[in-house]
Amino acid sequence: MNPYHLRAGAAMVAPVSATDFGQKLQGNSMTSSPVPHLANDLGVEKIFIGVRELNCMGARPPFDHPHVYLDMGDDGQILCPYCSTLYIFDPRLAADESDPPACLVSLVEDAA
Repeated sequence: MNPYHLRAGAAMVAPVSATDFGQKLQGNSMTSSPVPHLANDLGVEKIFIGVRELNCMGARPPFDHPHVYLDMGDDGQILCPYCSTLYIFDPRLAADESDPPACLVSLVEDAA
């Protein structure tokens, strides 16, 4: 049996109250350190970043693709399945840096 398929009648997630959900969010490490959004407006093949988790948006709106969360795990690189940008972890970069630097998108800029 394929482990990605649910057996008949299986629940996808256990029911969670709103209070429990809020407490789980507060304990989530992502709430204390936001995952950066990156855009490849320059059309470069590789973007070097200082984190292993990111959101790729392709290009800035209105030319963006669905914003996809990518997690390198123990690997040092990951390929976006939408735009084929190769993201490479560079430990010399801070969490809020990218190379080229124009690829990091601030959430304030994205909302404007």
